[in-house]
Amino acid sequence: MQQSEGVKEAMLRFYDRFSAYDVGSFDRLVSQKHESMVIGTAPDEWFDDRQQWRSAFEMEGVRLEAGDALRSCQEGSVSRVADQSTFVLPDGATIPTRLAAVMREEDGEWKLVQAHFSVGVPDEEVAI
Repeated sequence: MQQSEGVKEAMLRFYDRFSAYDVGSFDRLVSQKHESMVIGTAPDEWFDDRQQWRSAFEMEGVRLEAGDALRSCQEGSVSRVADQSTFVLPDGATIPTRLAAVMREEDGEWKLVQAHFSVGVPDEEVAI
């Protein structure tokens, strides 16, 4: 697999449009040809339906910032992305996350197929 600037740019565009509350850009950023899914950090944030994902995209006032470690690897028309992104809430509070995503090239543009955001928590804090 090789690094891909096009994929990296597409992910940064997603962050930018999400942060701008630009719901109209959703279809240009997320695959319409393949089943898409996003898994968020909250227990109930498991959206395997485009409409559910779109509603999550409508969180007004929430920003998503790229981390310094944004990486992308491409093989043909499929790529994976990893980042240490940060959600910034309307009150200024931040949620540092880890992102693993899959993108696919469709009609010359990279689009998200799957995204999984997680929060790093020590095992001792979540062990039952």
